Amino acid sequence: MKRPLAVMGYTYLAALAAALFLGVGTTALPAVVLLAGFAAAMKSKRLRQKKTIPAVLLTASAAMLILPLYTAVFVTPAASFAGQNVQAEAELCELPYTQYDRYYYPLKASSLTAEDGTVLTHTKLLVSSDEPLTVTPFDRLSGRIQLSRSTSAYQLSKGNVLTGYFPDAEHIAVTPTEQKPLFFYALQIRQTLSETLHELLPQEQADFMTALLLGDKTGVDLAVKEDLQAAGLSHIIVVSGMHLSLLTGLCLFVLTRLIRHKKAAVLLCILFVLVYMSVTGFSASIVRAGIMQIIFLSAFLFGQQADAFNSLGFAVLVMTLLNPYAATDISLLLSFSATLGILLFAQRFTNYSIEQAGLQESSRPLGKVNGRFPLFKPFINLLGVTLSAYVFTLPVTILYFHRIALYAVLANLATVPIILPLMISVVLLLLMHFSVLLSFLTVPLAAAVGFQADYITAVARQIADWPFAVLRLSQTFVPWWVAGAGGLAGLLFLCRKIPHRNRVFILTTVLSLIAGVAWTEISHLNVVNIVVPDTGEGVTVLLVKNNRAAVLSCGGNYSGFSPVRDYLDGAQVQKLSLLLMPNRDWAVSSYAEQLLNSYPTETVLLYDPQRWSLSVTQALTQAENCLTANSKTEPLRSILFEDKTIDCYEDTTHHAVFAEMDGYRVLVCTQESDAALLPQAWRKGDLLILHGRIDNKQVLSYDTVVVADTPENYRKYLSLKEKENTYYTWDGQNLIVRLYPDHTTDIRREQLWLS
Repeated sequence: MKRPLAVMGYTYLAALAAALFLGVGTTALPAVVLLAGFAAAMKSKRLRQKKTIPAVLLTASAAMLILPLYTAVFVTPAASFAGQNVQAEAELCELPYTQYDRYYYPLKASSLTAEDGTVLTHTKLLVSSDEPLTVTPFDRLSGRIQLSRSTSAYQLSKGNVLTGYFPDAEHIAVTPTEQKPLFFYALQIRQTLSETLHELLPQEQADFMTALLLGDKTGVDLAVKEDLQAAGLSHIIVVSGMHLSLLTGLCLFVLTRLIRHKKAAVLLCILFVLVYMSVTGFSASIVRAGIMQIIFLSAFLFGQQADAFNSLGFAVLVMTLLNPYAATDISLLLSFSATLGILLFAQRFTNYSIEQAGLQESSRPLGKVNGRFPLFKPFINLLGVTLSAYVFTLPVTILYFHRIALYAVLANLATVPIILPLMISVVLLLLMHFSVLLSFLTVPLAAAVGFQADYITAVARQIADWPFAVLRLSQTFVPWWVAGAGGLAGLLFLCRKIPHRNRVFILTTVLSLIAGVAWTEISHLNVVNIVVPDTGEGVTVLLVKNNRAAVLSCGGNYSGFSPVRDYLDGAQVQKLSLLLMPNRDWAVSSYAEQLLNSYPTETVLLYDPQRWSLSVTQALTQAENCLTANSKTEPLRSILFEDKTIDCYEDTTHHAVFAEMDGYRVLVCTQESDAALLPQAWRKGDLLILHGRIDNKQVLSYDTVVVADTPENYRKYLSLKEKENTYYTWDGQNLIVRLYPDHTTDIRREQLWLS
């Protein structure tokens, strides 16, 4: 077996990812089957001599057995505390951060004591608060924590087995500690660098550079994040192998010129890698890259050459052995798949392109072409790296984000060459700032850093606005297109006698994509889509027609804006025709401010403007027309969307929206509504969208009911459970009702094929 660590590492990661995707409780049977396969392979002399197949089977079965064992030891005991109010003794183990107007504190609890006296020890958790705490890393905290009912796979991948919030932050006792571990000083460096960048650069540029250099994305503006994601440039603000490779190369370049002893320079470079890993908080992508860099540099010390495939396998094996749930960490999966793609195909693509252009090193035209086009070979290298990373990260992007950034390769070609000079500029800027004699250079360097940062965000913003910048997988043809492209790639790989296989693949996939986009646009012309996405503990209802949208409700959990934005972007909605803002309750209006800041809005209907926050009031100035109403004196208001009338009812305790479109009647009831108080004309219709308790619902007669809530609140809707045509959004699906011009309807779940 030529590369044992590569075989074991890749297999272990793939088996864990598959097991977590299918569910921890399903691993027993695959583990037994794999062990049986391993035993059979060991009995076969031919397979036993090859070693690879037995190693793959044994490694995969080990992953299937270790995952439930880890879950039983570390995750299940903590899960029994979920939903409880506990007394905690803990220390802050990382820098706190702010996001979505809340304060987050990563804690390592020495003990969590439940109300029944049960104690859980040595537990890592993430706790939020409405109010900030005066606390520094590794200070001790004592007080009560309300734990959440469940912990997401994302938090488990970070090592947090519980999440919760401080119900009374004012009564949390903080005890400073005098003796701090070494990691504390790494966090201090990180905080100092962040503060320095914010001192030298304008706010938006400083937030962007803090993310790019230190991996702290919490300050980056939401609109910038969305533009980067739509353009396929999110990796720029995720500290990963690209960043570490550039900084390590820069460090090695400087040290080898300052220190004559090369091995001493390499040792210092290894120390730099370890420090940088700690300063960036040991994120999954940087740990993967750091392990590979350390292996590469260590091999140089011993006069050996590290194998990149083995190094990558060893890195992911170490990380997933420590925490099997790291196999679902999106940053690790993207980093791994991009690196694997680059190792496998980047150099091959470069060699093939040069060969096809007739520019082999031995050919005579090379000198002429290099003289006329000196950037030809660097451009081909960059294109090969970009294409390889893009193609190999595409499956991960599809599974996790349900979207494809169509112009990602072009965006990366326009921005990646800027990263190295930008990194050099920001390092020089920080060095000059801390230098007494050269501090006068900080002003021009700050201007250079700001210009380059603005260039990247401007490119992302421009490309994100292009037509079809993002293809959502919920668009009917996209899953079939992805499956067809994969099948065609496999077929062409097996049938090597087919002439011009690469050209056939590229031409077929591009033409089929264009045809699918055109078909989608034509078939959806004049179709009204009523969209109810899963936004958690709240309800969002969108009416979308011909790239125009009306928002009847925009509520949900803090992370629920993502599916709302994804659908609007996928439907090519550039502008909101209507936004209803009945009250400040999170269940119906938690994303109102984000929508106003993200999309130009024609008309807003706002109830009781004096009750809204200043930031929302400022965002309202971006709307073309703002209509106001008083919930006490004017609870019922009517407004037009396209040629349809939408009625909104809001008083102190009830909220409802009624819309009739070509005879199709839709009612949205939220919070604590009473159906007996609704107008008689609203009590019978086609689609009822429900959130929260509704009294006297027996007076309502609707053909289809959609419950937009979380599974924890299902008891409110037990009377609807056995009814036909009742749908729920708590399984991560968008529910779409399509009204066609011929008055036919179609109800479908989107993204179900990925669940």
